[in-house]
Parts: sequence; structure tokens; C-alpha cells
Amino acid sequence: MIVDCSSVDFLHTVGISKLVSLHIRLNKNGGRLILCELKSRLAEMFQTLRLDQLLEIHPNVETARDAIGP
Repeated sequence: MIVDCSSVDFLHTVGISKLVSLHIRLNKNGGRLILCELKSRLAEMFQTLRLDQLLEIHPNVETARDAIGP
């Protein structure tokens, strides 16, 4: 699943929790959660929380699609 975050300016704790839960659920079922197009403020927050080490993040939709493969 690719989530385009280009329209997201801020995520509250509940939103972050939902993304982590979705990531875990997808991984258990053989899927992947890929986030892309994070604005700098959101990217910094993910780095601070070390979520960039847990979640797969790509700079744009094209690289996210390429990561999935054919």
C-alpha cells in the first residue's frame, strides 16, 4: 500500500499510531506500507521519533512504485 502524504501537514499521535498499526498488520499478512511525499516538517517528526527506521519512506510516488516492482 502506498500512502501519498503530499497533502498532510501534521499528524497527531492518533494518526501516527494508526500508521504504525497498519504497517504491522500489512507486514503480518505479507504486505507493505510505503509512505511518500512527506513534507519537511513531517519528515523531521518521523526522524525524531525514529519512525523513518520502522516505516518505508520514499521521496515520491514514482520511487515508491519502483520499490514495489512489477
